[in-house]
Amino acid sequence: MKKTLIMAGVATVALLLFAGYKFSRTSERSAWKVLTASTGELVVKVTANGSVTPKNKVVVNTPIAGRVDRVVVEEGAKVRKGQQLALLSSSDRVALMDSLHQGIPAEERVRLQEMYRPTPILAPATGTVVLRNVNQGQSVTQENTLFEISDVLIVISKVDETDIAKVHLGQTVEVGIDAYGGERFSGVVERIGQQSTVTNNVTTYDVFITASTDFPDKIKSGMSASVDYLIAKKENALLLPSWLSEGRKNTTVKLQLVGPGGEHVEREVTLGESNGESVEVLAGLTVADQVLYKPLSYENDSKSLPFSVGAKKK
Repeated sequence: MKKTLIMAGVATVALLLFAGYKFSRTSERSAWKVLTASTGELVVKVTANGSVTPKNKVVVNTPIAGRVDRVVVEEGAKVRKGQQLALLSSSDRVALMDSLHQGIPAEERVRLQEMYRPTPILAPATGTVVLRNVNQGQSVTQENTLFEISDVLIVISKVDETDIAKVHLGQTVEVGIDAYGGERFSGVVERIGQQSTVTNNVTTYDVFITASTDFPDKIKSGMSASVDYLIAKKENALLLPSWLSEGRKNTTVKLQLVGPGGEHVEREVTLGESNGESVEVLAGLTVADQVLYKPLSYENDSKSLPFSVGAKKK
């Protein structure tokens, strides 16, 4: 009797162990989720901040000391080279004109005014008046800046040293102007600065961008801008979420896939570029393939956070 009870106990333990094993295997399999690779457009960009500034700015000074008789243009005016900006009387002419009010006959006054005409201040270049720093009746010297003229507005953006290798001459960019809700304009990289700037231990390089078509008049010098540099753009690329590869790109990983019979199959997958949301699959997967992964608690909170995908960096 005692022997029978012992054997029954052993059988019960064995049964429980087997049931626990089956439950464990079932739970382990149910812990995996399935994701199917899909095709779509992959756009990879580098974003940098910048500001609108004149490409070439000409400072207009007075050739002589004197007094401003009249200002002809205002800020924002479009001017041509040689166009009159202001009229200026030299110190000698100022003294002469002031003396004409002291009983000099009208005919003589007219003759002297014709003989000693004011000096015109002319635009040295075609462009837009971005600064008018003078008023009628103001006394000026050769050191005073009267006007500033810019030929065309450009954007200078500051690109981090880790991204500067991705920027090249002639590259297409999109410029967003903060003052107008990020309104977008197309542009092209014209020049890349050779001298770095270090601010708060961050090294950047100036990149000079010209608009594909001139900026409208509402865009002003000094406005803040954001610049998107197009690094890559592919149609019908085979894509996986970036979190599935734990943020890795341009490398090879091993992923768990669903095999023909529903079993788990490990496969080597080659990854390409990533835009932070999606990563391109270059080899190892097809559209029909189902990738297995084990989600963690923050899966639903942020798709950008990495978690176990049964992948190893090669």
